[in-house]
Amino acid sequence: MKSEQPAHSASKRDYWKHIISEWECSGCKTQAAFCRQAGVSIKSFSRWRSVFAREALQSPSRVGFAKVEVQAPDSAGSGIRIGLSHHAHIDISPDFDAATLRRVLSICI
Repeated sequence: MKSEQPAHSASKRDYWKHIISEWECSGCKTQAAFCRQAGVSIKSFSRWRSVFAREALQSPSRVGFAKVEVQAPDSAGSGIRIGLSHHAHIDISPDFDAATLRRVLSICI
């Protein structure tokens, strides 16, 4: 899955945010294995990952924890509810599509 990097710096940020998010959700045991599979440079991957990690540590507005409520399952089956800020939530059914969930979470996080 070789992907091309955009030329514009804001687009590069978005590109690498997406690539790192894909790695986090991929289940690959190592960054090197993921980078080989994705066709991206491990050096660039590591650099951008450290940039985002440093920014996350410096940003006091980021929330590290979220309230999780466990509810009794309904008769249709058990799912997951992810609580977001301002009383919003995401309900996930037991037969969810993992790719769709990754896209939704990348927008919310």
